Amino acid sequence: MVGLGDLPGRSLSSIAYGVSADGSVVVGEGYSDSGLEAFRWTAAGGMLGLGDLDGGDFRSYAKNVSADGSVIVGSGGSASGTEAFRWTAENGLSGIGDLDGGSFYSYAAGVSSDGSVVVGTGTSSNGTEAFRWTSDDMSPLGDLIGSTFVSRAYSTSADGSVIVGNSNSDSGIEAYRWTNESGMIGLGDLDGGQFSSCAYDVSADGSVIVGQCTSDLGQQAFYWTQTGGMKSIKEMLTNAGIDLTHWKLNCAYGVSADGRTIVGYGTNHQNRTEAWIATIPEPATVALLSLGFLFLKKIK
Repeated sequence: MVGLGDLPGRSLSSIAYGVSADGSVVVGEGYSDSGLEAFRWTAAGGMLGLGDLDGGDFRSYAKNVSADGSVIVGSGGSASGTEAFRWTAENGLSGIGDLDGGSFYSYAAGVSSDGSVVVGTGTSSNGTEAFRWTSDDMSPLGDLIGSTFVSRAYSTSADGSVIVGNSNSDSGIEAYRWTNESGMIGLGDLDGGQFSSCAYDVSADGSVIVGQCTSDLGQQAFYWTQTGGMKSIKEMLTNAGIDLTHWKLNCAYGVSADGRTIVGYGTNHQNRTEAWIATIPEPATVALLSLGFLFLKKIK
């Protein structure tokens, strides 16, 4: 493990949120003399602040990065308010606006591999609404029907055609998968418990979605495919012969491009929050990389 340091000017505080496909570019937020500032890190250049949008209170963070590290997305403070941005070395931070009709507030959470599609959440005349941005326009994604209008987008497939997040529905808070052809489709929830699910990440081809859901056992990490639907990751691993008697897998936050490796957090045998990584080989066996799990980070 390598510490990335921080931006100059204040006591050390930095958080990394995203990494390029080859691991050479890391993005996140740190504190500089100006305030909270988005950064881009490379081994050669170290941590470099990206500044902020013009006109607002200085506060920016970088949430995600394109495959080659050349495009960074996040949120900053502009004269209009909190605004989603897209950064390139050539143009610096560029605000991408907000949806029409709402109180101005937008943030970017995901970006396609080539950096041409940005997804996130804005405000429209409907309320809080997920968006898909290209150089042509920012398009609202709607929501699931049946309750107060709210939708959020967290990630997109490599080509920007599949977007995932959560929305209010007539059942409760529900994970969704969006495509231009189908619109926003709810992914449901596991049986039992309060209806609540959220999709946080999607594989490169859009076929695998991971996130958090609720069952009669409480919060659970889920793995979704079009053919298999939503499944408990703990149940999948247990059925494959992995002993997780004293583990609770609360949430899956990320999935690899091929949909086989998942990361998230749970509660371990000591009842402490611990990060985990699980690998699902083809076609049906499941291996868990571990020291029990392969632990990445323990939060005491």
